[in-house]
Amino acid sequence: VIAHVFNEVPLAFHFLTNQDIYISCENGEAYKSNDGGLTFIAMNTGSNRDLYAIGFSNQQIGYAGGKNNTSLY
Repeated sequence: VIAHVFNEVPLAFHFLTNQDIYISCENGEAYKSNDGGLTFIAMNTGSNRDLYAIGFSNQQIGYAGGKNNTSLY
């Protein structure tokens, strides 16, 4: 199912709540869901590097880390 939702391979998942889900992928892609994963919206990361980790402290503040020491806030 995931392969049909995203353009790139998901590499990390973060569940802020049971409704708020964040996913980081290859090539700098990231997605968020506010409905428990029924739908996802692409997020602009400004990066084209693989993102191996993602985390959020609330719906507005998040972090991602990836290939070649990529750090996003």
